Amino acid sequence: MEISLEDFPDDIYVLLRDDFRKKFFKEAYGINGGSRRLCVLLGVSRTSLESWRRSYQKKRFGMLGEQFFSLGKIRKICCLCNGSKIVNMSSVEKNIISYRAISGNLSILNPIFPIKNNLFLGEIIGHLLGDGTAQDIEKRTSRYSNNSKEMVIAFARKLSCFGELNKVYIYPYEYNAQHNINYSFSFSKAITKILLNKLKIN
Repeated sequence: MEISLEDFPDDIYVLLRDDFRKKFFKEAYGINGGSRRLCVLLGVSRTSLESWRRSYQKKRFGMLGEQFFSLGKIRKICCLCNGSKIVNMSSVEKNIISYRAISGNLSILNPIFPIKNNLFLGEIIGHLLGDGTAQDIEKRTSRYSNNSKEMVIAFARKLSCFGELNKVYIYPYEYNAQHNINYSFSFSKAITKILLNKLKIN
């Protein structure tokens, strides 16, 4: 089993390389009769489309934030530009610098494509499904817990088969009246979504 970008669900959000993103939207605008027409075809506002093209959005107090946009919209743009050498999923896969779930600040940097079927991937699937932590539940973080801190560290390292984790924080917590300690590690829910989609399970 290998996992490519085509195996990702639509609700994964990606950040594209600047130079590619500019070419991507220039081509998409040209093929579809301009930005206004593309907005109509996608069913989105010009504000949203422009924030994807610029790759940043304005936030409160004048701050700017990186603008990820959904793989579902990218797929639709690629379909509208069928035959383009720039606006296609193969080119997109080569130019993603980061991806994540819709919310939260945990992401995968410098993603690896395809994600190879190796021992790490098999163990990740076994842990997440066997331990019951691979749940795609809104506002619930994906995490792995164990009473051995070394096992949690090892699990975090195995996730490197997806790319670089932007944050690694392992924290202890008491889980029963005897004050026994578990260690927990939170990671991007995008990984959970990808595995559940590829394996066709809930």
